[in-house]
Amino acid sequence: MCLQKMVFFHIGWMERYCGLTEGDRILGGGRFVEDEGWGYEIFNFKPYKGHLYGYVEAPGGHIDTCRVGDAKDDDSSEHVLVISTAPHPDRVGAYIVGWYQNATVYRSCQESPGGSGREHNGQNIGYYASTRELDGYLLRTKYRNFPMLVGEGGMGKANLCYCDAESSVDFRKRVLAYIESAQGSNYFE
Repeated sequence: MCLQKMVFFHIGWMERYCGLTEGDRILGGGRFVEDEGWGYEIFNFKPYKGHLYGYVEAPGGHIDTCRVGDAKDDDSSEHVLVISTAPHPDRVGAYIVGWYQNATVYRSCQESPGGSGREHNGQNIGYYASTRELDGYLLRTKYRNFPMLVGEGGMGKANLCYCDAESSVDFRKRVLAYIESAQGSNYFE
């Protein structure tokens, strides 16, 4: 059975992902976030010229675009559903925090657009996925209650999950149903 192309980005927990602000800090997200107090995903839902740009700490610095859903070895894959998950600050486990529909996923990290303000501590923050702003959905924190699959076919220790095993087909269907039911609601920022 062929389902929509999708990939899961496991990132740190924030309220808005528009940069570190007085009311929005990053929680979880691994050793780098613990040591530095910030992560490269801090701008994942900050729009720039009608687009969103998402970062994930990709294992080895690359995303396998073939596993995302394209049969050929391309530098990018289009029309992908990119789902962001994060460790909940008050509960055990990771939960869906938002997603990009119709996204382009890139094999390697792309330079952020000039003038986008995607900089922190003097570092330019690139991205692995992009979509139109209208195709990005960030759930309000109180509606972030859909848990990520862990273990066989799901999230492991890496921050990137393809959920492309036969054992994860039902999970992928539940994710698609959840996203469809959430859209058109007031769940979003």
